[in-house]
Amino acid sequence: MNDRYNIPNVEKAMRVLEYLAGHPDGRTLRELVEGLGIPKTGMYRIATTLTNLEYLYYDRQTGRYQLTRKLLALGNNTVCSENIIGVAMEEMYNLRDECTETVQLNTIVGHQGVVLEFIPALHPVRLMIDPGTRFELHAASPGKAQLAYLPDAERDQIMEQMEFTNYQENTITDRAKFLKELQQVREQGYAVDRSESAVPGIMCVSAPIFDRHNYPVAAITITAPCMRITEEDLQGLAAMAIPAARRISKRLGHDLV
Repeated sequence: MNDRYNIPNVEKAMRVLEYLAGHPDGRTLRELVEGLGIPKTGMYRIATTLTNLEYLYYDRQTGRYQLTRKLLALGNNTVCSENIIGVAMEEMYNLRDECTETVQLNTIVGHQGVVLEFIPALHPVRLMIDPGTRFELHAASPGKAQLAYLPDAERDQIMEQMEFTNYQENTITDRAKFLKELQQVREQGYAVDRSESAVPGIMCVSAPIFDRHNYPVAAITITAPCMRITEEDLQGLAAMAIPAARRISKRLGHDLV
């Protein structure tokens, strides 16, 4: 290791992340200063920067800084995404064959959703999606499916960064209404997109995928044009997506009991 090229503030920021990893309940600014021996002014600047970059969450009520899941989310683009894709592909093909529509695997990175993989529909008219495509969480069923099951503090931090852009007539743009929608997702076990996204004429159903820590790492989604499915079809599609999501979750080590 060549200390000559070390950047002190980067090193201190990494020490903060590593320190908080060992204190999942979080630490106040004073506790960070005392625990790491970094001057208060410098610690405040580092903590504020990491919070702005969404690596930390600051709880205004307790005054504590906690790690977010952003590092885990970044890992989803490498180790985790490859693992999930490998585990999910067979179920994605089976689900596509059952519903005959496009099936996607999605996750959350930062305050947006990302398409990890997709299997095209069996119909001549079908939606083609490039892996890596990003989407806004409030207007897409996979975003709702994961947000509904995130820890409250993490969900709230993500929602603070969301713009709630109005894309279509059905797009939910009110925070209170969106929280009510997430509660409904938890009650029924799946999320829907009633032509709410930036792409008009598309309806989706998503079910969350959990890892062995009961964390919603992804969502499996059935996507179809409105000319082929109606509001009445959504529940039937959910009945296909939920078992597929559960089987993938089980293979990831999630205890379904």
